[in-house]
Amino acid sequence: MSLLILHRGELSTSPYLRYLDGYPGEVLLLASAEKLRHFGETIEAAESGYRHIEVIEAYDVSGELERRALELARRFPVSQVFAANEFDLERAAALREVLGLPGQTTESALAFRDKLVMKDLARRAGLGVPAAAPIDVATDLLLFADRHGFPVMVKPRSGAGAIGTRVITDREDLYDYLNLEFTGAGGYHPNLMVEAFVAGTVHHVDGVVVDDQLWVAWPSRYLDALGDFRRGDILLDVMLDPTDELGQRLVDFTARLLDAMPTPPHYAFHAEIFHTPDDELQLCEIASRTGGAKIKETVRAAFDIDLTEIWIRATSGLPLPQAEASTRRPRQLAGSLLMLSRPGVVRSLPAPPADPWLVDFGITATVGDRISPAYFCGDLLGWGVVSGESRAACEERLSALAATFRTQTVIG
Repeated sequence: MSLLILHRGELSTSPYLRYLDGYPGEVLLLASAEKLRHFGETIEAAESGYRHIEVIEAYDVSGELERRALELARRFPVSQVFAANEFDLERAAALREVLGLPGQTTESALAFRDKLVMKDLARRAGLGVPAAAPIDVATDLLLFADRHGFPVMVKPRSGAGAIGTRVITDREDLYDYLNLEFTGAGGYHPNLMVEAFVAGTVHHVDGVVVDDQLWVAWPSRYLDALGDFRRGDILLDVMLDPTDELGQRLVDFTARLLDAMPTPPHYAFHAEIFHTPDDELQLCEIASRTGGAKIKETVRAAFDIDLTEIWIRATSGLPLPQAEASTRRPRQLAGSLLMLSRPGVVRSLPAPPADPWLVDFGITATVGDRISPAYFCGDLLGWGVVSGESRAACEERLSALAATFRTQTVIG
């Protein structure tokens, strides 16, 4: 038997062979050439241990990935297809169905990818959902704004990483958007939706489901809006305390949502939920994969587990590193700092502080590099993950780390 992995992203942060320690079959890997180049990686260092590893050019926009996957399935007894990236979920599901393999179906992948489908399922389950509608032509957006007022949020129905999101604040802003940015004219139907803007805070719940049961789930709060990534600023994110009543409500909301979704037996998830000023919870969106933007590293710092490792081992029928997850609590809390890329020449960069509570730190550039604006909320110049005995302690340490990043980073 063989496990075929579709990989779109940074290979060094996805040690599949370590995750699959003890797997009795062969492991095949198809990777995005564009992403490897973006992260400055090559496959030579990763070749040992894989039965087959191959780089696919035009990974995102061609059918070469599917062609090679089916050819490999004819050469090897492929029994499972695994994909951890948001943009690979539907492709992996389609391959499973063609090959007659278990795992996430196209119906399930679509429900987690298409924000209108997921919000309809949430609404039917009695969960709070902001008003939303598809945008096929400009009149859809104009009529929605007339009906619901401003601000409104325009976003791709199947996007991720806050790519393509746009808050439209008033009618003049709407007209500018239609004139300069909207691409749905001339009979072309864009992959867009509009929803009513929700005031309040944004939280997320991250975890993994094994055998249709919550294996672990924990709530966190974004201290900054993800949409602010375009300014190249610092974004902070922190786990909630175990005693936080809102945290349990967020987990319960997520559990009800997952019950309403078509799901495979094993999957990671990342749910984003609005908490309104009048204490209501409303769905922002949910994905059936591990959260990005250093969420995996934050969970590891708190729980000593890797959500993607749990997911792929459960999918492959391998023993899990810990049991009794329903009663698991973190050994400590954690939070993350993201410094987004911004355009200019790098003049100076921060050195990692020596504080023991700094459990992960990274810088992606060197002095003298010319860098571009952030393309999405995970397009990082640097990051740090902190630990602490409470949310308050983590926030204090994140603030200190943010001051270090701001004073020591110079881009001109």
